[in-house]
Amino acid sequence: MEEVRLTRKWASAPVPVPVVLKKIRNPAHLVLNGGDFQEMSYPATNVVLGFDLEMFDWCPPFGRGKYDDLQLEYDFWRSPTNWFQVYSHLVLTMTNGVDGLYLAPVDEFSQLRHCHAANPGEVYLRRLEFVYDRRSGEVTQSRRMPQNEYMVFRTRTQTNDCGEVVSSNYGLIFEKGKCGVKWNVRAYFNPIPNDTNLECIEEPRGKRR
Repeated sequence: MEEVRLTRKWASAPVPVPVVLKKIRNPAHLVLNGGDFQEMSYPATNVVLGFDLEMFDWCPPFGRGKYDDLQLEYDFWRSPTNWFQVYSHLVLTMTNGVDGLYLAPVDEFSQLRHCHAANPGEVYLRRLEFVYDRRSGEVTQSRRMPQNEYMVFRTRTQTNDCGEVVSSNYGLIFEKGKCGVKWNVRAYFNPIPNDTNLECIEEPRGKRR
């Protein structure tokens, strides 16, 4: 391999750069919500809020959602005299005991920034907790959603008498994890039960695969 040296000069000819594009396997008609990102205002604090990931709305009495795929409990405080003294605490819990989610890395160099399909054999967590504590003026806790990861979820899971999964829906959640009074999020939902395919026909971003 020819030695690469930094010359700080323009190349005398075009430099070929190899690029490997992700294979288009089997694009699915997913329900896409939130565009690039949508700010969802929390209708209440310190209350368990149901959220329908397919309809992308809060469940009654705060919205028109029909199934609480997620349960969110949110607490927020900011000093009235010092803007830098702030506390934010968010707990995400999957409603069904067999449902869950896991974190996966974002591919920033592709239009398909996420995995082609959910992995049924992955370890699905039932609960995630994020907290940002700066009440004293100094950050004592900072556990927020990593910006280079997203959540793959399994929801609406049904099991047989032996406890085996017979039906479930899969999808994705991208969350900016900001500290504030709104949930900054977008979601992908596959409405076909037992279909793990998460490859979108349309992506909200205009990059090439």
